[in-house]
Amino acid sequence: MTLNKSQSNTLKLLAILFMLIDHIGGILYPHLEILRIVGRIAFPLFAYQLAIGFRHTRNPFQQLKYLFLFGLISQIPYMIGFGLTEISLNIFFTLFVGYALVLAIEKQRYGVGAVMVIVGSAIPLEYGIYGVLLPVMFHLLSSRPISQFLAFAFATTLYSLVLSPLQIFAVLAFMVLIVVKMTPGLNVSVSKWFFYGFYPAHIVVLFILFKWVG
Repeated sequence: MTLNKSQSNTLKLLAILFMLIDHIGGILYPHLEILRIVGRIAFPLFAYQLAIGFRHTRNPFQQLKYLFLFGLISQIPYMIGFGLTEISLNIFFTLFVGYALVLAIEKQRYGVGAVMVIVGSAIPLEYGIYGVLLPVMFHLLSSRPISQFLAFAFATTLYSLVLSPLQIFAVLAFMVLIVVKMTPGLNVSVSKWFFYGFYPAHIVVLFILFKWVG
């Protein structure tokens, strides 16, 4: 399932919207479970966008650098905003390891790929190894949408049964993908820095609102 540029921008903006809803629930209204349910759609959309963008990226190592850099920038806001007392690495680091694994597979550096799998399993990444493998699944099965969905649904169901029951609602992300694919998309031009910078910025804003309201 490929997307044109307008559809890709639409998908990114929808992913940000679902993420915002999720984090409003996580930071401001943790008792409203519906916000977290809707928010489960966000991460698969980010993972999918990262995976399909791989083939159109001139310099994947530059992409890795950006993911790692914004992971560093976002870590303190992430920890403080969600009130975490134990180390957990934010979503940029999850996407960084997943993208590095895709790159290792493409370059046939299977030793590096094995290290990425170990890293994704051993260190406290948001979504853990499930989050690392989603971009890989979407990338490897990009020409087989049915297999892509089945692999995604299986991984999501397993993650939901073992770690996070609400994650099962992430399968709704594929409905969003289908709708985006069937529409022309938004003909808007959005800087890539907006997509990177929105993550730490919105967490800071929500935390300030939390302190102000609370």
